[in-house]
Amino acid sequence: MILIFIGSALSNAGGIGGGGLLIPILLLMMNFDTHEAIPISKLMIFTGALTSFILGFKQSHPYRNAITIDYNIPFLIVPCLLFGTMVGVSVNKMMPPWIILISLTFVLIINTYKTLLKARNLQIKEFNLLDFNKNSKINKFDNEQQKNEINKDLHLIENAKIK
Repeated sequence: MILIFIGSALSNAGGIGGGGLLIPILLLMMNFDTHEAIPISKLMIFTGALTSFILGFKQSHPYRNAITIDYNIPFLIVPCLLFGTMVGVSVNKMMPPWIILISLTFVLIINTYKTLLKARNLQIKEFNLLDFNKNSKINKFDNEQQKNEINKDLHLIENAKIK
């Protein structure tokens, strides 16, 4: 249970659902069947998402006079998500557990690779920006827009480290 709590907390702090962490914990450590582990992990992910939504509901955007959450995005995402959920539930009922497990493993490997690649690219960008800021005694920029973009990126990086 402690691993589930820690995995959920870290996943929500990172902005991802955490199904890739929760399902293996439920399968391997808590001995759930595949058909049971998937709906339980969906409930855990929903609970974490609802908590994050409630905590960030009134947060203001750092650069605009608006709230952080863009409520137009769910109008695009939710119909596709509901359709995918209906298809997933139907496939989950028809397939044997070993096929579902192989499919989940394959998806987890792909998502892990993409996440690590994105993290590495972001780390390189952060180091370059911080190194650029430290090494430039006189901030020479081609134009004012470039200066504003770099200062905005540096501000975001510094705020992320504080939190």
